[in-house]
Amino acid sequence: MKYIGATFTIFAELLWLGTTAFAQPVPELDLKAAYVYNFAIFTEWPPESMPHGSPINICLRGDNAMHAAVTALTAKTVKGRRLAIKPWQAPDDLQGCHMVIFDAGDRARWNTIKGGLAGASLLTVSDDADAATSDFIITMRLDNGRLTFSVNNTAARQARLLVSAKLLRLAKEVK
Repeated sequence: MKYIGATFTIFAELLWLGTTAFAQPVPELDLKAAYVYNFAIFTEWPPESMPHGSPINICLRGDNAMHAAVTALTAKTVKGRRLAIKPWQAPDDLQGCHMVIFDAGDRARWNTIKGGLAGASLLTVSDDADAATSDFIITMRLDNGRLTFSVNNTAARQARLLVSAKLLRLAKEVK
């Protein structure tokens, strides 16, 4: 419990850092990667979706602007599991993913992709502010210079994911 409290404090501080003017602000992509890390911390996957000792696979296309910042997370662990980055190009590449980060480059093919994800315990995170937020579990966006996120808790439950109440309280919007 002490770990969760400390992590929650770190997440709250990251939110504060993203909203405060500093001489050297946190780069946007690094801040988004920190959010992704915390989304993993505050999400519970069903046990059958993660065999014992397996990593948490974060999937994103190699040309996603967040790729380098998210790849830096591979040195971290969440609940005793290491984070692994798995690149994808086609929907079939998403097998074995636990989180998928989508951006504006995925918008045109999203309807095709989401059909293949039905029933998967997959945390879908969108970094596309123009995307339809109802389709993704978490949508990040810049709002008046601040990084915010929305959570579609109904979609999370359909994916058999449990999003922590702590994370829901920090969301700008919860559906």
